[in-house]
Amino acid sequence: MSSGMLSDIAVLLLVDAGKVPAGVTAVFLDEEDPTVRRVMLVLAILAAAGAAAALACHSGQVTGPVMLLIAAGMFGLFATPTLRRPEDQPIRRQVAVVTEESIIIRDEHGLRTWRLDDVRGIVARIHDKQAMLMLVDADGAEHPLPPLHSSRGANLRALITQRLATSPRSP
Repeated sequence: MSSGMLSDIAVLLLVDAGKVPAGVTAVFLDEEDPTVRRVMLVLAILAAAGAAAALACHSGQVTGPVMLLIAAGMFGLFATPTLRRPEDQPIRRQVAVVTEESIIIRDEHGLRTWRLDDVRGIVARIHDKQAMLMLVDADGAEHPLPPLHSSRGANLRALITQRLATSPRSP
């Protein structure tokens, strides 16, 4: 069954169940950027190595190595994955779903949908001191999309632009 025959809610329910219909792209917004964790791990290792080197030199000062050990612990903490939800709690992951006819966003602001006929474009803007993608509707109003942290999220602007270009417009 194509996504054109499904309602936005039905598509969202399928995506939640892990079954993304043909012609639909789903980008989960709560996926973390693995690069940040890797950088934090490298910084933790460097700080710990620096503390070990300073202690090995037998300097009379222990303040520097202790500060490096504290920094290593903090970087190590940031590199550690956060706890996941218990299996018995319902999962309402934040997601951006682009179908052949609409854009569906479920984030901390709730569920928002736009028909592609009502969207005039997508632009990058600084919103609340953060670089974000903004959907521009037929009236010229801009609607912020939540920040994306998945590798597919980097392609969301291109995907929406492509769908807008191929979407038949109502007069």
